[in-house]
Amino acid sequence: MLYDYQKTRAGSHPQAFLAGFEGYLQVDGYAGYHNVEKVTHPGGNSMRP
Repeated sequence: MLYDYQKTRAGSHPQAFLAGFEGYLQVDGYAGYHNVEKVTHPGGNSMRP
């Protein structure tokens, strides 16, 4: 488990933090994760628009 604190909820934060990461990403429903590339959301991509 990993937490990354940022002062805002901008979608650019998860994109920058996870740049270069490839694999499974278990997250909550925060829309900022929708544009993170090269990840697989366990249980399918039901969170993606």
